[in-house]
Amino acid sequence: MQAVYDLMMLAHEECGEHKVSPEKVLQKIALATHRQASLIGVVGPVGERFLKGYVLLIIEPVWYSDDYQLLEVSNFVHPDHRRSDYAKQLIVFSKRCAENLALDLTMGVYSNERTEAKVRLYRRQLPPVGAFFCYKPNKEAV
Repeated sequence: MQAVYDLMMLAHEECGEHKVSPEKVLQKIALATHRQASLIGVVGPVGERFLKGYVLLIIEPVWYSDDYQLLEVSNFVHPDHRRSDYAKQLIVFSKRCAENLALDLTMGVYSNERTEAKVRLYRRQLPPVGAFFCYKPNKEAV
């Protein structure tokens, strides 16, 4: 669990838009490792101190429906392993989970780092269904 946490903190350093809550991160990891409405896939031997990548998926209802979906919360490959196919492996893992659960899989890119390369990878693996944008108001002016 520590190796997953460490990698998630590294992901936050690279892409985090909001202040991280270590307690929430640990709670999500615990839920996923016990397969309680969420799943986690990792790249690297189980029990290894340093993992190469992870994907965190949660099962939740579509906001306007009683239907459930498998939603990617985070997908990250350690910078030392970016020239590998680990990101693709994590997407394949996610698709396999969706097949096994018979749930739609929603994945996306929310990042200011290497965004175009990530979008190209996702487009090769999944059909696009829209776009995602974020407006950040000047909170100090309020």
